[in-house]
Amino acid sequence: MNENELINEYQNNILLKKVFEYNNLNEEEIIDILNVNQVLKLCETPHFNLVVQRILNAKNNNEKILIAGDYDCDGICATTIMKNTLDKLQINNGYYIPNRLNEGYGLNVSTVNLASDKGYDLIITVDNGVAAKDAIELCNQKNIEIIITDHHLIQEVYTWDFLLHPSNMGDDFSYLCGAGIAYMLSLKLIGNNQLNAALACIATIGDMMQLKKQNRVIVKNGLNIINQSNISVIKGLVDGKTQIVDETVIAYQIVPKINALGRLSDKYNPNTLVKYFLSNDQDLILNFSLQINNVNNERKKLSKKACDLVNTFLTDDKFNVIKSDEISEGIVGLVAGSVARNTNKPTIIMTNNKDKLKGSARSDGQLDLMEFFNDFKNSFTSFGGHKMACGIEIKVEDFTIFNNYVQTKMKDYVFEEKSDYLNISLADLNVEDFIQLKKYYPFGQGFVLPELCIDNFEVNNTLIIKDIYPKWNLKSSSNQLEAISFKLKKDCLDLNIEKIVGSLSINNYNGNSKLSLIVSKVYN
Repeated sequence: MNENELINEYQNNILLKKVFEYNNLNEEEIIDILNVNQVLKLCETPHFNLVVQRILNAKNNNEKILIAGDYDCDGICATTIMKNTLDKLQINNGYYIPNRLNEGYGLNVSTVNLASDKGYDLIITVDNGVAAKDAIELCNQKNIEIIITDHHLIQEVYTWDFLLHPSNMGDDFSYLCGAGIAYMLSLKLIGNNQLNAALACIATIGDMMQLKKQNRVIVKNGLNIINQSNISVIKGLVDGKTQIVDETVIAYQIVPKINALGRLSDKYNPNTLVKYFLSNDQDLILNFSLQINNVNNERKKLSKKACDLVNTFLTDDKFNVIKSDEISEGIVGLVAGSVARNTNKPTIIMTNNKDKLKGSARSDGQLDLMEFFNDFKNSFTSFGGHKMACGIEIKVEDFTIFNNYVQTKMKDYVFEEKSDYLNISLADLNVEDFIQLKKYYPFGQGFVLPELCIDNFEVNNTLIIKDIYPKWNLKSSSNQLEAISFKLKKDCLDLNIEKIVGSLSINNYNGNSKLSLIVSKVYN
């Protein structure tokens, strides 16, 4: 099917066309999404091939490699992918993920000293490294070569020989996360590997990367592998009642569990997750997956308590800047993300760490955080990240200056007003169009499947299911739709509803398919 035929196909589907318009996609991006037969590409840039050759040289020379990872989902998945790859190549290797609270983010001097003491010849960083200036200098002094694989913003001119970054891998790879880069190396070095593919998919969703270019292929392939293969270490992180693992299941079930051990690093060690992912021992997998779930439940309680506290501090400021000693450093990013989503404002949560304030910022989806903080970066004692998320550190006494900078600069920002819902008439909905829309998964950053706000209907009938759940039968001149809410109270049936908001699903019964709406909100 050529480009014109693809465009005609989506233009005949009102729902699909509206979803593309909602996401403000250009024609090239639309064609990428419509081209469901895209395949994984191998990177062939000089930087990439140089790194590949250096790893192969390490194999030929019997060198010992240390993988320097990170404690979030992306970093843990990237570490696992790289170790799995080196193991398959039979290269002597080890790995180390730093303690979030005691050591902080990224490769540090103490890790380099440890590598030197243990006789490592080469360090490969995954999901970190571009800001590790002191550690890189120490590597040079100790004659340890270093390969940096990272996707975070490069803030200084680099002088090291081996760097793999989306900026030097070509346009198709420009949105990769840390695990995505590790996966591309793995594809070149050992070929297809189901575990590596699944982990790259999970990390891409977990790090909220744009689902564009090769990221779309990585996530789509990964979802297919997760659902079609019995990868027990992934299955162990999914709730028992879940039948299909999609983008939402990964984002809300799997990713938080991987992140939990790093967030609570005063009690748990994220390095053990690498061992878990690479294990074939079914008893170990079962026991450890139960432990991971328990840790995540503990994290949930801490997060809820912190979010409730932060809500008492919120003001009318356009940028939420919250400082509290009562919030654990390990969950500040999680809380910032939750508050940013709930308030539709960029948010930073900060807490004391000795004589410093350490914080994590999350965008509202529109603000480029790295660009926003650029004028202040020389005043940070530590700073790094990407457009949607970053970590900062300032002196305690600089908080007022920092907050004034943020709020003053924020006054100059004007963002396009964007509805949380896609407005559509009941008459424009049908099963065939929705099935076709779902064919163009994955949905996520850059290609959101929003809730629908449906109008132009009359309520034909109402009832209460199990004496709890309100249900409506919506009707237009040419269409009808069942709508049910598991969230609203049954007294909402008494309202004169003009608009209804929710997510579409398909009910299959006796060989017949029909649309239904899972309702989150009604307007009268």
